[in-house]
Amino acid sequence: MPDVKFAKLNCNRANKELGKALGIKVAPTFHVYRNKEKVAEMTGAKVEKLVALIEEAKQAAPKA
Repeated sequence: MPDVKFAKLNCNRANKELGKALGIKVAPTFHVYRNKEKVAEMTGAKVEKLVALIEEAKQAAPKA
């Protein structure tokens, strides 16, 4: 997905507070952001579900 940026956060001791601030309670947790605003979230490792979530968020994005 060349039009999507991915970032990884390990919620270990060093990042525990950031994980709490983001509301991450289980791993893996995926957040989808657009214009610095969270527009979707899911937990679990189902690739098909993640792809569908991203595609849905992209479809809902306002066209420039």
